[in-house]
Amino acid sequence: MIPRHISSSPPRSFNRSGFTLIELSLVLVIISMITGAIIGGQALIQQARIQHLISDVNSYKTAINVFQTQYAAYPGDFSNAYAYFAKANNDNICGPSVGDIRWSCNGNGDGILGYDPTGEQESIAEGTRAWIHLDLADILHKVTYQPGGFYGCVNTVKGKCGGSSPPNVPLSALNNLTGFIISNPRNFTGTYYGRTGAWLTLTMPGDPDVSGTWGGTNIQAYLFNRSITPTIAQYIDKKFDDGLPTTGDVLATSPWDNSTLCTTAGVEGAAIGTTMPSRTFLYNVSNTTNQCTLLFYIGG
Repeated sequence: MIPRHISSSPPRSFNRSGFTLIELSLVLVIISMITGAIIGGQALIQQARIQHLISDVNSYKTAINVFQTQYAAYPGDFSNAYAYFAKANNDNICGPSVGDIRWSCNGNGDGILGYDPTGEQESIAEGTRAWIHLDLADILHKVTYQPGGFYGCVNTVKGKCGGSSPPNVPLSALNNLTGFIISNPRNFTGTYYGRTGAWLTLTMPGDPDVSGTWGGTNIQAYLFNRSITPTIAQYIDKKFDDGLPTTGDVLATSPWDNSTLCTTAGVEGAAIGTTMPSRTFLYNVSNTTNQCTLLFYIGG
């Protein structure tokens, strides 16, 4: 009989100290899938916000024109708003005001909705007061009245909007503190690329005490600023119009102090009044930062 040799040494153990290439590949694939899902989800959210914004613009334009038909005046420019909507004397229907309480409510009735460079009180804030007129007429409810008057702020920290007070212009669905005010180029620049009339302006309005004076030329900085990217601006323009920044019923401009950040027109927002439209001007889509203000034609 052949004796069996029994080893006294313990069995070998095969402990692994790392991942195999296959396991690492699977991990990388999973990470890529998660990253792609996050990026795709963010794109869908942004797309939904843009579609919401487009719907809001259409509803705002309709509301403004309904008011104009009913009251023979643009909201904000309505010179008899206080007498028409107030239920009693000294009724702060448009928010408290310094001096004559009617100042915070009435426009000057000149048929031009916007700002007045002469500083005439009634027209100084017509472009933002329009939202109160629409609210009082039960046509559109989008704003909250502010202590001290209706200033059209979206900044809830500085100046006239005060502390924790909510914004008192309609904010855009883009969720980036952009909002809508209404302007008219005849008030301070002449035209918007040769066009007049009232325009719904997607911008980032702030306190006039911070961004410039209501009646002075610095109001251009208040209107023409860094609100959305050229790519988003072009996309919205194409949904409404011709996709070109200086022609049609949707216009775009660079910031008031820089000529090339939004469009290839070669002019800053401050020069929009002296620049004629051209189909050769395009959106500067190579710039990926917020540099555009959009204007949507209303009428007038």
